[in-house]
Amino acid sequence: MRHFLLFAALLACASLAQAAAPAAYTAQYEVRRNGEAMGTATVSFSARGGGSYELRTHTVGTGGLAALAGADIEEKSLLAWRDGRPETQSYSYRQKVAWKTKQRSIVVDADARRIDSRDGDKSYSPPYEAGVLDRHAVNVALMQDLASGASGDRAFRVPQRDRIDTQRYRVMGRETLQTALGAQQTVRVERIRDSADGRKTTVWFGSGQRFIPLRMLQTESDGETVEMRIVSIL
Repeated sequence: MRHFLLFAALLACASLAQAAAPAAYTAQYEVRRNGEAMGTATVSFSARGGGSYELRTHTVGTGGLAALAGADIEEKSLLAWRDGRPETQSYSYRQKVAWKTKQRSIVVDADARRIDSRDGDKSYSPPYEAGVLDRHAVNVALMQDLASGASGDRAFRVPQRDRIDTQRYRVMGRETLQTALGAQQTVRVERIRDSADGRKTTVWFGSGQRFIPLRMLQTESDGETVEMRIVSIL
């Protein structure tokens, strides 16, 4: 079951100055564990007015234990663009599996220079930094960077309970990817981990599809894999 929930890590990086926000989209994905279908995911990105944008991911278990347990996960990120860079305003995560529910949230008050974080019934106050991104929103920043021609390494500051961590990614190069949309030209990006114990995160962004992620692959230290494959884009 934990492997199904790892998809969040795939959607579980600094942006180029004055770059525009990505265009609105809705993408449908098939979620697979060790190559076998086990769920579906819908990812949408849209403007909310007042300079804010919402990224929403909703994943539902449709096969195996995920279906039996009625797995349902929703993540939402509200973002603002400040000096051409995205910054999280708020983030929420809700996971329901069988009779258990898990919740996390982040609220960023840029004016008060304050971040409030909750994980279940525990509260945290990591130090404020301009341009922080929740882990769910990192792909939006990567999309923006790649659309602006970024290469090499990218670094993003991400709140983690009572601290701010740096997540680093490396643009590996262009690849042709076979998908449900046909053969697509992509840019492959890998997360750089200081101590991964064999864990690996790779994302293929479609260069002909507004750099929307077309495939996301998480490999665990025990060799288990969780994968999201594009089905459609609107």
